[in-house]
Amino acid sequence: MDLKPPGHPNERYTYQDYAKWDGRWELINGAPYSMAPAPSFVHQAIVGELQVALRSFFLRKRVRGCHGAV
Repeated sequence: MDLKPPGHPNERYTYQDYAKWDGRWELINGAPYSMAPAPSFVHQAIVGELQVALRSFFLRKRVRGCHGAV
């Protein structure tokens, strides 16, 4: 999967180039990066249910932990 728009792999791009591209891209220090799409509603619902189940399990077992974005 090619994450950069067509062009030379080491080419640096400007905001003017970026403004012409279709799709979801980030331009960091002149290098283009393809952005991942947002998670679907179903994915987010499943993750929420999983978080509730895991929290409940850990509370019953008296296990302490922390969570964060991955």
